[in-house]
Amino acid sequence: DDRLSTRAMYGNGIYFSTDSCKVAQYCDKGTTGCIVIARVLLGHPFLATGPMPTHRRPPMIEGYDVPHDCIIAKPGIPHSNGRQVHWEFVVQREQVYP
Repeated sequence: DDRLSTRAMYGNGIYFSTDSCKVAQYCDKGTTGCIVIARVLLGHPFLATGPMPTHRRPPMIEGYDVPHDCIIAKPGIPHSNGRQVHWEFVVQREQVYP
């Protein structure tokens, strides 16, 4: 359940990546694992410039009274473990379909 997750470098939500090596980091470390392939609607994204662990949702759109639809973390963003290596997309469950 993404609402109970404590691993949220870029805020709460469901994390996706275009890089299979990043996705594999979240799979079971045993002999088998599973990667789910899904379509993800990004809408009006917020491009992160650093970690956002305290965010419960994407930031508000400047000049409007609505939040961004998702958060995108691109490679190169500095954080406590060095730099972001993979693309990551943080969305709410309503934006994902098989």
